[in-house]
Amino acid sequence: MPWTDQGQQASPVRQASPVRQAPPMRPVHQGDCGRVFLPGPGEAAVVCGERALALLELQKPGGRRLPVAEFLRGAGLAEGDRFLLPG
Repeated sequence: MPWTDQGQQASPVRQASPVRQAPPMRPVHQGDCGRVFLPGPGEAAVVCGERALALLELQKPGGRRLPVAEFLRGAGLAEGDRFLLPG
């Protein structure tokens, strides 16, 4: 399950959907994979290769699943954060 490393907090992605159109952001570079961008208020997505995944539902450790807009109101997820796979 993918997660973000925000200091000591890990936030599992519970639901995501492919972004059908190119995201409104700078050109994607190979090192951008896993980077978070915020295309609009209450929206978050992560770069995956030449495309992106729209994040729909996230969960803080010990918390409940939240729609991304609600999660963003109370979390420190910011543009440029990177999602990582546990290894």
